[in-house]
This record gives sequence, structure tokens and C-alpha cells, in this order.
Amino acid sequence: MALLVVLGAGAAIVVLQDRADSARRFQVASVELGSLANRHATHEWQAIAERGTSPEGDDFLDVLKEREESVLARMSSLRGEAAVSEVREDLTTFSAYVDRELALLDLELFDQAADWDDARVDPAFTALEESLEATATDAGDSATSAVVLARSGVVLVLALALLISAVLLRRFMLTRTLRDVATAEEAVLRASESRFRALVQRASDIVTLVDASGRIVYQSPSADRILGIDAESSAGRPVAELLHPDDGPRLAAHLSQAPAGAAHPEQVLECRFRDGEGGWRPTETIITDLRDEPGVEAFVLNTRDVSERARLQQELVHQALHDGLTGLANRSLFHDRVAHALSRRPGRGDVAVLFVDLDDFKTVNDTLGHAAGDGLLRDVAARLQECVRPIDTVARLGGDEFAILVDAPITAEGAQELADRVLRVLRASLDPERGAPGTGASVGVAMGSPGQDCDALLQSADVAMYIAKGAGKNCQALFEPGMHAALLERLALIRDLRAAIDDDALGLVFQPIIAVASGEIVGLEALVRWTHPERGPIGPDEFIPLAEQTGLIVALGHRVLERACRQARTWQDAHPGRPLTMSVNVSEHQLRRPEFVDEVREALDSSGLAPGRLILELTESVLIDELEATIERLNALKALGVGLAIDDFGTGYSSLSYLRRLPVDSLKVDKEFIDGLGGDSGEGALAEAIIALAQRLDLRTVAEGVEGSAQIKSLERLGCDLVQGFHLSRPLDPAAISELLRDGLPAGGRDRAVAEVAAATDEGGAGN
Repeated sequence: MALLVVLGAGAAIVVLQDRADSARRFQVASVELGSLANRHATHEWQAIAERGTSPEGDDFLDVLKEREESVLARMSSLRGEAAVSEVREDLTTFSAYVDRELALLDLELFDQAADWDDARVDPAFTALEESLEATATDAGDSATSAVVLARSGVVLVLALALLISAVLLRRFMLTRTLRDVATAEEAVLRASESRFRALVQRASDIVTLVDASGRIVYQSPSADRILGIDAESSAGRPVAELLHPDDGPRLAAHLSQAPAGAAHPEQVLECRFRDGEGGWRPTETIITDLRDEPGVEAFVLNTRDVSERARLQQELVHQALHDGLTGLANRSLFHDRVAHALSRRPGRGDVAVLFVDLDDFKTVNDTLGHAAGDGLLRDVAARLQECVRPIDTVARLGGDEFAILVDAPITAEGAQELADRVLRVLRASLDPERGAPGTGASVGVAMGSPGQDCDALLQSADVAMYIAKGAGKNCQALFEPGMHAALLERLALIRDLRAAIDDDALGLVFQPIIAVASGEIVGLEALVRWTHPERGPIGPDEFIPLAEQTGLIVALGHRVLERACRQARTWQDAHPGRPLTMSVNVSEHQLRRPEFVDEVREALDSSGLAPGRLILELTESVLIDELEATIERLNALKALGVGLAIDDFGTGYSSLSYLRRLPVDSLKVDKEFIDGLGGDSGEGALAEAIIALAQRLDLRTVAEGVEGSAQIKSLERLGCDLVQGFHLSRPLDPAAISELLRDGLPAGGRDRAVAEVAAATDEGGAGN
């Protein structure tokens, strides 16, 4: 009967331990779901900040949702669907509201998305956090209750075994002789000891008996299995010697503050025990005062190894505060550290915040793939960490945006020197073995003093970064008070430019291209112009770089290409016997797009323009990057029948090695070389060399920016084919060009051009 009672109690202990384990796993799953929800919310916040999501962002959100459903299913299997019903409902509501918000962002309904965020998404996330917290708290309470009951069960089993032994001993003494009683008592004691040993040795916890002085009376053999220490050698030692130096005094305080002879509740203490390898193992120890319990007369410590739980909690905390790709601090942790740095007492000196945004990172993903882009981001993270000290913080804020906190007294000059070092490091080769090129970046620098608002400092660094990017990229800018207004003006100009492109509100003018030999108009170059409804005419030197930096150049270039082809077809029909060409400038952003060849084909087909009448002008810088892919695309354009010209030749990366491989038809000599013709400067010699090179490669030459008769004479003498410039004709609207094509150049233009060409020819003939 005694054995059945003990075994029944042991089975109950096992059930309670299983219940505690299940509750702990449920609690860990609740924490994991909370971390996923936080990442879900961070993704939504980033979409609001960046006004949209990328395809990779959508994929990331889908993975998050799958993981959330997986964790919910695990929680349901642990405690039943009823325990997670409220969390599931709140998560479903929050996810649906986020999806709606992202849909509004995709439609560029930014104000409605922001309102939806305030009205629905934020309250839904708050409700989800509250339900998760309640669920985790309930699971924690259940786990603690089960653990306490299980530990108490071990002690009670021990007490029960002793009590049963005493009853049996009494019974045997009454019914047998003294010898029989002694024999029976010994047998009962052996059985009781065997049961006690079986229960204690197989227990998942370490059972330690500690006397009132804090010395170990007994420790179960499970100490060897769990901690790798010899339980027998621990007897007689102060228990504090087995604990971490920071935890020993806390345990001693618990033991010393418990008065004898009074009932005391069990206490739970999280502490670190030394293991057999000299390390510190995190444990959860329940202290039960059984000094008044006969047969025990000691404190009973039930110690459980919680290393796995601690590891999971640490991992979840790390995931919540660090970027998963680079391992750097994320936006939340960076904000916290900046706020902490600014909360120091006055007189500690300024701190600096640097915002680093990679230039043209999207090109890496589009051309090399996202795996290469991820590798580049990891390399950038490593390089940035090399630039700072261990006390500084490097963070990835999202996408290709990084940030640095210099958490020590630093001057503005020192912060700018650090920014220059960052630019140099990022421009250096990131993978010398593969020859991978470095990457440019735009760096914004802002200085902060103790007591300053954290958000204001971060916004200042962000503004400075946008100013640096607007200044041409690959540079740094220190925030100044007037920058914010300048940025707002720039953003307004970008908004207006986007609207003008969408509404096809930009105009086209055309500059004649004149044959040197005849003085006749043989071609036209299409040039885009913008008249702002409030600011009036805005020069192309202002809005074209803006379009390049923002990516609007792709849509703008497509508009210009389509309109130029339609206009050229109009003049082709009006002058069927005149082989006029139409030159259109092409941006590097357009050429790098695989669909650009199809866009050119569609523009020709829709306008009906003969392909041979279209000339695409490319700058040298476009041709240098990704040369093999560029040559393949140019060959595809040549297969359409269009002409190709290199614009501003000589100002970029001129090289015969690539010029021989490019399927181009003509070179356009830049104005700065033409200006030197007829004078003593070296630019004239450069123009002569370029024209000679073109003749050797059987390419036509077009001289840009011709502004004088002496230049025309020199160009005729050198064998230049075509000229254009203000000296002959300024860019004109379509009506004026139609008039020129009908009536010819006016006396101030055509006659002067013909006369100067004739004079140049006569001089050349006389010289021969």
C-alpha cells in the first residue's frame, strides 16, 4: 500500500512537471509571436516612412505571416484553441489592417494610409500586444504553479515515505518479537531509502538540503548529470561557493532572513550555478523551509537548469533589437542608444550621428540579383564597423540605409573626417579577389548635445543625407539650420516634376544639326524644357540631375522618346525627300533596363518613324559600367536599325579599347574642345585628335556648341561632318523648326552658315 501511495505521488509529480514544461513552451511561443508581431509592425512603419514596399519587402511580410501562423498553431497544440483565440483574432485584425495600409501605399494614397495607420493599425497592434501579454502572463503563472506543486510533491513524497515507514515500524513492533521488529524495521528503512533514491536520482531537478548555517547537508546525484559536478564532494561546503559571486549573497539573504519555527512560503530565485567546466549555468531554484520537518530539518533547494529558456529569451531579445541580415543594431535599438547618449549630464561633450545611404543600390539588385545585394549589404556593415570604435554604434535602419552613433565627445570637424573615411572605405574594393567594385554613398552628419531631442537629431542627420544625395551623391554634408527649408523646397520640386511628367506637361525644343559641306539642316536634337506654373522656366541643368537622382529620368526619357519620334514622323511626311534625323539623349538608367530595347521598338512602331531616322545619344559614363551587357543591348538597338552616337566625347572615360567594340555611328565633340579651335589652347589639339580618331574608325563627327566663324573654318579644315550651336541656331519650338525646314535658315543663320562654309572651302582649296 505504501508503495502504491508513493508511486501515485510520483506519477502526479511527473504530470505536474509535464504541465509546467508545456506552460513554459507556451510562454516562450507567446514571446516569439510578440517578436514576430513587432517585426510585422516595424515592416509596416518602414513602408509608411519609405512610402511603399518593394517586392522583397512583400516576400518578407509573407514569411512573417507564415511564421506567425506556425507559432499560433504550436500554441494551440500546447494549451488548446481557446487559450489562443483572443490572440488569433487580434493578430488577424492587425494583419488585415496592415495589408489594407500597404495597399493604400501601393496606390500612392499616402495621406489615407497615414490616417488608416492612426485609426486602425496602431490600435489593433496595441490590442494584440495586450492580449499577448495577458496570454504570456497566464502561461507563466500556470508554469510557476505547476513547478511549485511538483517541487513540493518531492518533499511531501519524502515525508510520506518516512511517515509510512514509521507506521509500519510501529505495527511490526506490536505484532512480532523484538528481533522480528528490528528485522522488519531494517527492511522498511531499506525499502524507503530505495524509493527515495529512485525518485531523487531520476528527478529532473537537483535536490539540495542546506542547514541553517548555509552548508550543504545533501545533494542529489542529478547534480552530476545536470551540472557535471560531484554531489558527494559538495556535502559540508557552503552552498554560496557553488553560486555565481553576484548570486551567492542573495541566496544567503533568503536563508538568513527566514526565522525558525514559522511557516514560510516557498521562494523562487533565479541564479547561476557553477558547472563542471567552470562556466555558469542559469537555473531556477525553489527554496522551501523544512527545518521544522522531522527527518529533513533543512532548507530544501529544488534547482532546475533553464539554459535553453534563457538562450531562447536572449535570442528573441537579440532578434527584436538587431538586423537579421547584417547583425547590426536595428532602428529601434539605435534610437534607444541615441536617446541614452543625449540623456547624459551637460558638459560631457557633443555626440555625432551619421546617416549613410548607398548610392544606386537598386542597380545591384536589378543587375546582379538580390543575393549579390545582400552580400554587398553585409560587406558594407563590416566596413562601417571597421571605421568606428567599440563604444560607437553602427546600425542598419532598413534597405540600404545605415547609421553611426559616435557616443563620445566629438567636434563637427571630427565627425566630417569620419564621414570622409566612411566614403573612402566604401569606395574601396569590397572583394579584391573577385575584383568587385566599391559603392558610393551619401552621408549626412548631425551634431547633438546632451538634453537635445533624439528625434530632432535623427531628422537633422536624415535631412543632411538628402542634401548630400542632392549635391551629386558620393559626398557628405553637415546639417545646418537652413537645410531643412532647402530640402522641403527640393522635395516640392521633385513632386512637381513627377506631376509634370505624369501629365506630359514638359515641352520639347529642337536644335538644328547642319552639314558642314552644304550648310543645310540634316538633323535635329530633341531637348526637353520645363516651365513651372509658379516658378517659371527651370533650366535643364537643375531638373535633369534631379530626375537622374530620383529615378524619374526613366519616365521622362520615355516621354521624350515617344514625342520626338512622333514629331520626326510629322517632318518626315512633310519633307519626304529630305533625310532628316532625330537625335534623342538616353540616360544610363534607361539603357540599363532590359526592356529599353522593346520601348524603342514600340516608339518607332507607334509613330511610324523609319528606324534609320532615329539616333540615340549616349554618354561615355553609360558605356563604361557593365560593358559586356551594354554592348549586347547596343547590338540589339542596332538590329532595330537606329543610329548610335557617343555624346560629349572626350570628357569621360575615352578609351580605344572599348570604342572599337561599340557599334556606334558617330562621335559628338564636346563644346569645351570646340571653344579652343582657332586659338592657342590645348583644347583645339584635342578636338583635332578626336576628329582624326573618328575618321580612322569610319565614324561621323558632330561638333557641339559652335559659336564663331573661326570655329567653322577650323572644323571644315579638320574634316568635321556636322555642326550645331547658338552661332547657327538656338533650340526652337516645333512651329519654328517647321518654318526653318520650309523656308531654310534666315539670313542671320543659313546665309552666314553657307557663306562661312563656302569661305572655309575656298581657303581649303587655295591651300591645296
